[in-house]
Amino acid sequence: MLRYLFLVSVLVQFSIVQAQNSVVTNAILYRNDGNLLKAKEEIDKACSNEKTSQSPKSWYYKGLIYKDISQSQVPAIMALDSNALNTSFSAFTKVSELEVPPGEYVSKSSDGLTELWGIYINTGAKNYESGMYFKALNQFEHAQEIKPKDTTAYIYALYAAERMNNSDLIIRYCNRLINIGYKSPDVYYHKIEYEFDSMKDPEKAFSLSRKALQEYPDDKRLFEQQTDMYMRMNKNQEALTNLLKLSDKNPKDIPLLTHIAVLYEKLKDKKNARQYYLKILQLDSLNYVANYDMAVYSYTESYEIEDRINTNDSIQTSMNKLYKITDYSKDPLRVELKIKLDQAQNYYTKAIGNCHDESERRNLHSLYDDIKKAKVRYSIPDTSLIKK
Repeated sequence: MLRYLFLVSVLVQFSIVQAQNSVVTNAILYRNDGNLLKAKEEIDKACSNEKTSQSPKSWYYKGLIYKDISQSQVPAIMALDSNALNTSFSAFTKVSELEVPPGEYVSKSSDGLTELWGIYINTGAKNYESGMYFKALNQFEHAQEIKPKDTTAYIYALYAAERMNNSDLIIRYCNRLINIGYKSPDVYYHKIEYEFDSMKDPEKAFSLSRKALQEYPDDKRLFEQQTDMYMRMNKNQEALTNLLKLSDKNPKDIPLLTHIAVLYEKLKDKKNARQYYLKILQLDSLNYVANYDMAVYSYTESYEIEDRINTNDSIQTSMNKLYKITDYSKDPLRVELKIKLDQAQNYYTKAIGNCHDESERRNLHSLYDDIKKAKVRYSIPDTSLIKK
């Protein structure tokens, strides 16, 4: 009787195990038939059952089935789990927890994860292109977990973080790339920017910048970044040295030439500032900044001519109290002054035509009034048709 009861117990246990295993088998067969709805139902049962939930085989097939769901274009299947790709990732990952030492299903799951890596990269790239940067980052993060030494997912994640303008994420991915031995001008650029903008240790940013330019001496973006840091720290001479080097390689870059001219002004070198504004006008005769500043320079230079006129008039008056110039063309100094004032007026004309700032427009009008008054003072006719 006892032997009979023992046999019954064994048969019951065997039938239970068989029934449990048949759930996994059913899931496999449904998947093979393309019936992902039923395959999901069966594999979910297997992975929640006390016995089969500890089987690496159950989780391996859950990974496969949910991967297929994530790639389906059928609306009813897509609706089964909006997070199917991540569910597949978790299932494949769990296999290595259950199969110790690693065996058949760890090996198969590793292949499954490699396939998921490609899906994560492609799906993340599509989300990135659609402007869904947060979703893209989630997918790139999973890809990083699968292949922690591969740079692809880190670089894509860095691009997404840039678009999100999230400095913390940018530095996170830069640091991860650095930790796996990856170097690039972009990584340096972001590290330098982060260190400098934090202003905790600007010298660290400059040190990184110098190192970066040693490794990438022809990278214009790194060079411009260093120059900008110099300017923001009021290190104008260092900034100018950099800009002049850049200008040698980009002689027709108007914004660059403008920066050089402005720096010369800050360094009180009007001669060179004027020279660079003239270079700009050779490339763009209507350039607002260059015309504005050349109008001011030309009018300022007329002061010295006025001083000479006043000195000469004083001498002539002391010799002849009736001395008076009524025709400017009779006096070479007044002719010289007219040329200089007309020059200032010409630059003014081009500047005012491109002025879109009300405050600067008022300054230009004031300059024009001063030019006209100077002509009246020295009997120089104003032949211009300029109207304010």
